Amino acid sequence: MCPIIYINNFPVPMYALCVLIGYIAGIITLIIITSNTVYSKKFILFSSLISVIGLFVGAKLMYMISLIPDIIHSPAFYTLNTADKLFYLLGGYVFYGGMAGAIAIICMLCIQFDYSVSDYCSYVIRVVPLIHGFGRIGCLMGGCCYGIKYDGPLHIVMSDNIARFPVQLVETLLLFMLAAFLIFKKTHSKNSSTIIYYLTIYPSMRFLLEFLRGDRIRGIFLGLSTSQWISLLILVCMIIYCHYRHHRLRHRLHHRQYH
Repeated sequence: MCPIIYINNFPVPMYALCVLIGYIAGIITLIIITSNTVYSKKFILFSSLISVIGLFVGAKLMYMISLIPDIIHSPAFYTLNTADKLFYLLGGYVFYGGMAGAIAIICMLCIQFDYSVSDYCSYVIRVVPLIHGFGRIGCLMGGCCYGIKYDGPLHIVMSDNIARFPVQLVETLLLFMLAAFLIFKKTHSKNSSTIIYYLTIYPSMRFLLEFLRGDRIRGIFLGLSTSQWISLLILVCMIIYCHYRHHRLRHRLHHRQYH
């Protein structure tokens, strides 16, 4: 782990640096895959930069919400001074909240500039796992989001000198694979299929990976983390949506046969 590096004696957090690299890589990739579309480079750059606000606010807000059960059941929280309470509440991020915040900003910009929300989001969602993958590298370097205790092959030793499962590296690899799949897959149906792929594959992956994580700061309710509950909710919504879309398609085909 290397939480901080120094550039000309200036401390730079590795997590922030990895996220920045990932964000730049995501913007460049987005510009490339939208090169033959109606979206200008100026709009892509503008929407990408403004969405950072939603990313930060959403991730922080979801993190604070995830701490509510811990705060309710932890008397020690109420004995902390104001500064320590703020540090505890503002100390982390939740990916799902950040993604929701960023997408909300992008949707508002699409409406403002008269672009199709679903069409543009179908491009944006392809680079989300790419950016997320770099973020997980930052987690490894910073020593957060670590895995369960594990001393088998390919284990890593964290700053607490405990051998742990390399869950950050596993998620990074899976995220890069998902990004490649979404970017290079040729979809023959509507662009919404790309969004469906992401909202089905990633929540499934995240739900399983959470069982391999050893940090407990992200909220636990009925044995499942905040991210697992959100993943389940997304998957249920996807099942309902796909069933509804399939039912509509069958209804249209049936209607055409008799008219």
